[in-house]
Amino acid sequence: MDLSINILIMDDDEAVRFSLFSYLEDCGYNVMTSDTAEDALQKLKSEKIDVVIVDLRLPGMDGDIFIESTYKDYPNLGYIIYTGSTEFTVSEKIINLPQVHEEIFFKPVSDISLIEDAINQIAKVVKKI
Repeated sequence: MDLSINILIMDDDEAVRFSLFSYLEDCGYNVMTSDTAEDALQKLKSEKIDVVIVDLRLPGMDGDIFIESTYKDYPNLGYIIYTGSTEFTVSEKIINLPQVHEEIFFKPVSDISLIEDAINQIAKVVKKI
């Protein structure tokens, strides 16, 4: 596990942000949070971020639009989709990006360590890009 990974949790649900933040910080990661995609965009400009945990349904810009608008400018940024919406469809274009972890996590995840595993997997991929 590479604990020098900087993670941004982008979710409008405070309880979800706090829970993920606490778990990942306890694991030794550098963790930041954002409640909107717009705020996350600002953090990308000013912070070194390796992986974004992306909620799809957000006020303002949705998570899929966030990924689509950032992946070219930040080719070494990994994305993990973590959503509560089983109805929301992610475009094939986004799902097939090498920077997007292949598994989509649905809230509540039964084992939070699966997200930690995904962080480590996608971080290895984007560091090689």
